[in-house]
Amino acid sequence: MMKTFPQIPVDMVANVMLAAAEEHTGDTNTHTVYHVGSSRRNPMTLKQFRDVVIRYFLESPLIGHKSMPIVASNVKILSSMTLVTLYMFLRHKLPLQILRLASMICPWRYGDEYIHKSRKVKTIMRLVELYKHYALVKLVFDDKNVEKLRIKRKNVTKEMGVSLGIDPKCIDWEDYFMATHIPGLITHVLEEQTTNKKYY
Repeated sequence: MMKTFPQIPVDMVANVMLAAAEEHTGDTNTHTVYHVGSSRRNPMTLKQFRDVVIRYFLESPLIGHKSMPIVASNVKILSSMTLVTLYMFLRHKLPLQILRLASMICPWRYGDEYIHKSRKVKTIMRLVELYKHYALVKLVFDDKNVEKLRIKRKNVTKEMGVSLGIDPKCIDWEDYFMATHIPGLITHVLEEQTTNKKYY
């Protein structure tokens, strides 16, 4: 079974919170849990996510520090933390230790390169630790309560002429990432972190 990538736009989470708050107004003894997610009703696999991201950056590459486009390469999908750790050791940490030795012998030649690559590996490992619980998850979150809430809210929103989007089935993941999520990250995160709008 291909692992799903559990994600949901934050505005949909906010919509569920608003709908649930209205639904339970005045309830003092209610403890209903609402899992807002897409892994059950509209799953996206890690492979699909990877393919969309690569396609985006092939069509709209970022510009590197030498004013050259950064080439999007195929990303390996590893199925367990053990494989991730082994891959990082063989592909990055072991060569980094060899570079460290070279930087001690010839610091004028390899010192800066070692420092730069060491920082990159540490950043990657922090991201692995941060996201391992999401990217390597084998769970499908039960969103039955959100679905019940959506069905109840359907009639209310028809009467009001307003709809709170709380149905993950309506999300076209490819369009969402290509037209909204990735461009938003570039505009509001990467460009704000750099003064000359160049990345890495």
